[in-house]
Amino acid sequence: MFDPQHIHAAARWCWLHRLGFLAPWLQRLNYFFTGCELPYTVRIGKRVRFQHYGCGVMVYEWTIIGDDVTIHPHVVIGGIARDNKTAPGKLITIGQGAQLGAGAKIISSESLEIGERALIGANAVVLKSVPADCTAVGVPARILPTKPPTL
Repeated sequence: MFDPQHIHAAARWCWLHRLGFLAPWLQRLNYFFTGCELPYTVRIGKRVRFQHYGCGVMVYEWTIIGDDVTIHPHVVIGGIARDNKTAPGKLITIGQGAQLGAGAKIISSESLEIGERALIGANAVVLKSVPADCTAVGVPARILPTKPPTL
């Protein structure tokens, strides 16, 4: 089966090596086969897992995803452009080991950071940065101070 991360890696390689005409084509191919909108400008770390082949995942084009992140289906990581232009200075950063629950929305018009090992609950709408080792749940998301102990 097609893995969105592998097709994205090929598109990003094309973009970085001045083969820009192939990168958008591979991005569309990725969306066609997996339903995952993953622009070639997104930086993805190692061992990132897209559950269910990234079904319905939409990622803003200036996003950095750290290592060991788990992204469940129908997650939206998006920026709101106030002037309808892309702003590469406005980054959304997902820290290492973060887990994004199914249907979570991470939306901001400014730079936003999800801390390392943070948990974002299913269908949470995150509008502000989440510190490391915290859990964000609800609409709009409220931050619970510490992650529950692991058994």
